[in-house]
Amino acid sequence: MGSERQAMGQAVALNARGHDVILVNILNAAIDWDYGWDIINILNCGGPKGPYLLVEQMAHKLGIPVVVSPVYWPTDEVTEKIIETMGYKNVDAEKFIQDNRQHFSGIAPVVANADWVLPNAESEMDAVMELLGVEEIDVAKEGAVGYTV
Repeated sequence: MGSERQAMGQAVALNARGHDVILVNILNAAIDWDYGWDIINILNCGGPKGPYLLVEQMAHKLGIPVVVSPVYWPTDEVTEKIIETMGYKNVDAEKFIQDNRQHFSGIAPVVANADWVLPNAESEMDAVMELLGVEEIDVAKEGAVGYTV
């Protein structure tokens, strides 16, 4: 998956700069909170939202900043395309989307409570801004200069 490639790429890049990076799949394992984390980067907040919210809340409780790399894209178009491409019969795409709206938009509180958001691309950031209902956001371009979009 793309998110695994992103996680590995970020880990390799950070290691090359001298940082220790430990990858934890929070859907399958628990974080060792005694490790002494400097920062937590939650990557790809898809799927069940409970683990992401719990990690974010615990990190904040311990005073650890949280970066969220959402790997987010609105799923309405994707869901409709999958139903169409796979030829599923008797599936009401609109009803399916409405029934799963909470699951799909559950990323909003995780992103909203993050200390920083690290999108993959400008188009992803636009989608996240729309999800959160914000028109302007402070951005650190290339990790240095802050500006507003």
